[in-house]
Amino acid sequence: MDYDRSSNGSLALFVNHKMLGANGEFLGIIGLAAHMDALVSFIDSEKIGQSGESYILDTNGLVLVHKNKDFVLSKNFKDLQDLQDIADDVLNREKTVFTYTDSKGDKRLIFSTKCLWQAGYSSMM
Repeated sequence: MDYDRSSNGSLALFVNHKMLGANGEFLGIIGLAAHMDALVSFIDSEKIGQSGESYILDTNGLVLVHKNKDFVLSKNFKDLQDLQDIADDVLNREKTVFTYTDSKGDKRLIFSTKCLWQAGYSSMM
C-alpha cells in the first residue's frame, strides 16, 4: 500500500513483477495499481450472509482494505473484538475455515485465503 502520486495521492495497492525471458534475461517490469476506492467497492459488493464483512490484510494482520476507512492501516486483525484467540491461527494459515462465538453469543465463521500469496496479502471473509 502506498499513495499514488499520479492520481492525486489516493491510497493504492501496487503489485509489480519482474519479467524474464526464456533464457533468464531481464525483460522489464510489469505492474498494476488497484486504488483503495475500487478495492473497497469490490469487497463491499460481495455480500456474505446478512452481516458478513471482507478484509484484505498484510501478513502481520494490518487491515489494508475494509469498507470502514477508519480500519485501513490503523487496525490489526489481532485486535478486533472477539478475534484475539484465533487471530494468530488465521494469519498463520493453520486452517482456512474457523468458527468462533462472538461477544453476543452468535456463532461466526471465518474463511481465510492467501489470494495474493506472492505479495503476502490475505483476504478474510
